Amino acid sequence: MSDVDQQINVSTTDSDLPFQLYMAMRRYCKVQERIRTKVGKSIGLTEAQYYLVRALALSSSRLSYTQLAKRTSLSHNSVSTLVKGLVKSGVIQKHPYPDDGRITELSLSSQGEAMVQNVFKFSKSQQNVLQKVIRMIEEDDLLRKLGELEKLALEFFDDTNM
Repeated sequence: MSDVDQQINVSTTDSDLPFQLYMAMRRYCKVQERIRTKVGKSIGLTEAQYYLVRALALSSSRLSYTQLAKRTSLSHNSVSTLVKGLVKSGVIQKHPYPDDGRITELSLSSQGEAMVQNVFKFSKSQQNVLQKVIRMIEEDDLLRKLGELEKLALEFFDDTNM
């Protein structure tokens, strides 16, 4: 059996924990996507629009298009298209950057702020549930498993195995 075959042949003991953790995180992310879609629809936004509105709401200051793209992991073009619709509907406001007129900053309008306050009431209860789950997992154990996952990935994908 080659080294690569041995590395892929993962037992169901402790070495399988990083994969289980990865799969649990994927399932959690899918649940979060469904929640964002449902919450967005309940306030008349698409999932992507809701994601932008939430990023602006969580920011302590106005954000440029570039900053918003980085925070949401969306392309600049996608952010631009979404912002146009949100500005048109009165949820987001555009502001010229004081030091450089080429840069536009974005913030929530008063309508957007009111929308977010209603949504965050729902999100607070969701966060409380998540905190209970996290407390159930010992922090050291979680960090150890994440470290094992990183080590396995680095060992498997180093230059000698590719």
